[in-house]
Amino acid sequence: MGQIILSASVCPGNYNHFRFDNWIVWYVLFAVVQIVNTALGIRAVELLASIAAPCIVAISVWMYFTLNVLAETNGVNIWTFVGDQQVVPLALFFANMAFWSALAVDIPNLTRFLRTPGGQRSFFARNRNVFVAQFLALPATQAWVALIGGVSFIAAGDWNPVTVIQGQGGGFTMVALLAMVILAQWSTNNAANLIPAALTFVNAGAPRISYPVALVIAGIIGTASMPWLILNNLFTFLSYYGAVLSAVGGIMVADYYILRHRRLNVPALYDPAGQFRFFNGFNPAGIIAWLAGGAMALIFLEYAYAVGFITALVVYVILMKTWILRHYPQEELDSNFDDRFLATSVGLNWVYTEQKRFERLTADDIPASALKREDR
Repeated sequence: MGQIILSASVCPGNYNHFRFDNWIVWYVLFAVVQIVNTALGIRAVELLASIAAPCIVAISVWMYFTLNVLAETNGVNIWTFVGDQQVVPLALFFANMAFWSALAVDIPNLTRFLRTPGGQRSFFARNRNVFVAQFLALPATQAWVALIGGVSFIAAGDWNPVTVIQGQGGGFTMVALLAMVILAQWSTNNAANLIPAALTFVNAGAPRISYPVALVIAGIIGTASMPWLILNNLFTFLSYYGAVLSAVGGIMVADYYILRHRRLNVPALYDPAGQFRFFNGFNPAGIIAWLAGGAMALIFLEYAYAVGFITALVVYVILMKTWILRHYPQEELDSNFDDRFLATSVGLNWVYTEQKRFERLTADDIPASALKREDR
């Protein structure tokens, strides 16, 4: 049961203190707010991110200086501090890759909304917006957050700066911490957890499952997984979870870049009896490569992402070339990688028109009826 506590302080400046600590109520309320916000579409998520990002950065800077003062009070200089534990930089790098593995394998659900310059054949020029986000913004942000966690550990022996600062102050301090936690969790959940899961359900259940319904399903399943229990073993969970997903990333790269050379027979993706049906709707090469890559990643857990990724990539390519492609021809490969299977790199877009067929059209020729997106 929740508690509503109203107490009067006998200290100078007598004040009332109100507290309601039923976490179930707060969890449900926060979940509903996030689902409603995400259901409004990608633009609403972007608006929240544009508000949350600068606030989180500002609060994190304040946290850094607060923790630095605490460290100095304890007689510790955070920049000259030397720990007694050995950290292998390469292992730390792969641990971070595993941490982002879930979002990495599903990033196409988000990056496909980015505008790309039409007719740009250069891969790097066409994807410059993606590279800025993935190779500049994300690493810089991750490094800054890791730095604050390190400072927190040096100052108080606890890697969680929220816990440390919470135990050191009150008033404005608690308000600032609460704002950071809410904004960080809200903006992260929307983009990294709710949208990818919802779009997966939309694609799997189309046309019966709408985007709002898919978000509710994602919220229910996410709650049923009891994430509050996972938090007790968060890093262990992420290590194993990332290890298994590393193989999926390897398969995706192998199939799209190595085998198909970025050519894709988009209409066939929506043909139940088309070239992508393989064996009763499953691609044995993909399943075997996933199992092999995931198993190797779990065996070499310290370098899981690299081992799983490479293993799955190699196994998938070998099985596809020596087995699957001999029995299940792929039109884009048999055409010697014809440019008619390209899209934005030749200034065109795959569009499903009112004539109920896929066509490649320029951006100016896309009819308004074809611009509807599943997140709206």
